[in-house]
Amino acid sequence: MRPRRFLAMIASLLLLAGSAAFGQSAGRVHGTVTDAVTGAPLAAVVGIVSPVPLRNARTDSVGRFSFIDVPAGSVTIGASAFGYASERITVVVSPGQDIEVRIRLRIAARELETVRTTATISAEQAQAAGPAGGSITSLSVRDLRTIPALGETDVLRAAALLPGISARNDFWAGFNVRGGESDQTQVRLDGLSIFSPFHLGGLFSTFIPDAVSEVDARVGALPSSVGGRLSGVMDVTSGEESRAGVHGALDVSAISTALKLGGATPKSAGSWNLAVRRTYADELAKVVIGPDAFPYHFQDAQLHASLALRGGGALRFTGYTGLDLLQPTTDSGSAVLGGSGNAFRFDWGNKLAGLIYEQPLGVLGALSQRVSWSQFSTAYDEKATTTGLANHIADFHIAGDLTRRLGGTMATPLHTLALGYELSNLDVRYHEHISASSASDFSGNLVIDDTLITQKSKAQSLYAEELFQPGKRLSVRAGVRAERVPSADWTGVSPRLSAKYRASDRVAFTLAGGRYSQWVHAVRNEDLPVRIVDIWFASDSDVPVSTSTEFVGGTELWLTRSDFLRVEAYDKHFADLIEPASTIDPRLRPSELKTFGGESHGVDVLLRHLATDHLSGWISYSYGKSIREANGEVYAPAHDRRHDLNVVASYRKSERYSFGARLGIASGTPYTGWAGSYSRWSWDPVSRRWRVPNGTSGARDEQVRTARNTERYPTYNRLDLSAHRNGHFRGAEVDAFVNLVNATNARNVLIYTFDTSVNPPAVRGYSQLPFLPTIGMRLAF
Repeated sequence: MRPRRFLAMIASLLLLAGSAAFGQSAGRVHGTVTDAVTGAPLAAVVGIVSPVPLRNARTDSVGRFSFIDVPAGSVTIGASAFGYASERITVVVSPGQDIEVRIRLRIAARELETVRTTATISAEQAQAAGPAGGSITSLSVRDLRTIPALGETDVLRAAALLPGISARNDFWAGFNVRGGESDQTQVRLDGLSIFSPFHLGGLFSTFIPDAVSEVDARVGALPSSVGGRLSGVMDVTSGEESRAGVHGALDVSAISTALKLGGATPKSAGSWNLAVRRTYADELAKVVIGPDAFPYHFQDAQLHASLALRGGGALRFTGYTGLDLLQPTTDSGSAVLGGSGNAFRFDWGNKLAGLIYEQPLGVLGALSQRVSWSQFSTAYDEKATTTGLANHIADFHIAGDLTRRLGGTMATPLHTLALGYELSNLDVRYHEHISASSASDFSGNLVIDDTLITQKSKAQSLYAEELFQPGKRLSVRAGVRAERVPSADWTGVSPRLSAKYRASDRVAFTLAGGRYSQWVHAVRNEDLPVRIVDIWFASDSDVPVSTSTEFVGGTELWLTRSDFLRVEAYDKHFADLIEPASTIDPRLRPSELKTFGGESHGVDVLLRHLATDHLSGWISYSYGKSIREANGEVYAPAHDRRHDLNVVASYRKSERYSFGARLGIASGTPYTGWAGSYSRWSWDPVSRRWRVPNGTSGARDEQVRTARNTERYPTYNRLDLSAHRNGHFRGAEVDAFVNLVNATNARNVLIYTFDTSVNPPAVRGYSQLPFLPTIGMRLAF
């Protein structure tokens, strides 16, 4: 054998032996990267930094990473994420061993250079670099917790501080999006719709803050995959615990107490989170005032669980139940709620259960299927007169979509096609029983009205969409929805189109338009500043399907990596909106509802500084003008707020101390004023005398109103402040906070009344929230 060939054979044998020895002496290291306080998974860069810094990886959507063929011996794993201090963990790897590590990152007191170079982009940065599809504003857990609030963080109230979203007043957490009515915005928990996500007449939202990881607000240019609403979508995403064992958080505030528990299964194959909350204003009132002084409370329970499937798929379950209960007795010490011996029960609440299945189809496609059941119900029962009212609406919903990428590259495919469907089965029940004590001529109670209305309605939708990206600068998203509501004998086609042109990496221009339809309606008197609950109806032969068209154009400019300016202008037109036939008679009949239309247009501006080490916040300004028209009458709706400015900021002085502030200034909303009053008598044919209706002899003062919503409340202004002190107690993270709501005690008018007991009659105003300091504490373990 030639010497050269012999040497080559020996070298090959040595290499094979070395490779075999290496394979026998290697192990595997896997784990997760999470926030040290919240336990939320982080998008991070993970690497083997010692003994040889050659291996790097990124975590997936639930914070997981994995390294195979790790040499035996001492190995140091490092992790870094944008806005967090880097962390290193050293483990000893044995041959064939599988080691799991948990890396917990803390928010950085200073920004390290390595974080800058390997940072994962934020949701807004990803959107700026992404294709056409309408603007979305995201609020993270950190954003939500630093915003001053009434007692505790409120998810939907925080979202109402964004441009294009307007809150009517301090007592109503519901909001209006770009001039639309409040029921025109779909609120979803993990993609599953909730009908009325509010407590106590809208003062608080139903979502438990510790169970939420992110909120995405979409105020226009809805894609073809979104249907059933005219104005916007608010997506609330549940948090997913990635740490093994049981972890949680306890929130105690002046309003309520909430507890969240969660954990991950071995090898991070799944996770679960359970959160519960209850207010205790009723219990405090017992101690401070007396028994049954304030017989009201609300309670929530929220569950989210996920399971990782083979091939990168996932199965997720979301459940929610909430209840508001107002139940004074004849012994109640509150004159407002029954001190005169009036006993009743008034309750309302939501229930939701849904299952979501997601599965990648190779690297070029994906499949998603959802099935859910959502219900809202309310009932009022007064035992003394057997007067009652009940409303129930339930939606059994099935939906799915299939996406496929074609051509181009993996990062920017030339075509992305999507096909989907939605099936809704709606069950509505409205029961109204009104009775009253009779006049002296009769005995017992008189049944004034006893009505039962039931609706069985279905909605069927198909949609198709294509995202076309011919280059790095231009992208076009075109889609269409075909919708059918058999109970209303209605079929519609809703085209959607949006385009985006990136003039540079920092500047982008967008243009979008579309048609939308809505077949579930919260019927209410929109002129009332506060309402306890909504009454829901579905579209049928008496209740039309509402429609709208919208055009949006805007631009986005990135000033730095953390600062951007977004400006959008919109024009919207509405048709077949519905409202009660009378502002006086509380009874509702689908056949007697009034229809109206109108338009809204305006401009929204957002200047935002994304969260860095110390500072985060935004300045939002909205100009909007809304007009409604019904039976020849043209008026401004009660939510027509022309100017709305919000300045929100949080400052983290150190790891221990942080501060938050919110300043809101807005023009007054419209209301219907008074032109005067007169004495009104009525003829009672039974007793054959003139009398006040349903009363004894005498005259009743009747008010003469001006034209609808021709006057406006004064300018609104409110300053809220908060301070947080973070620390540790026996291994747990502690956040003690104080909130100062309306720190300047501004007298913002809620409503005017016309007092005819004085001469001349006087207009009296009632204020919104006064100065309210609240304290609380959060314990995370």
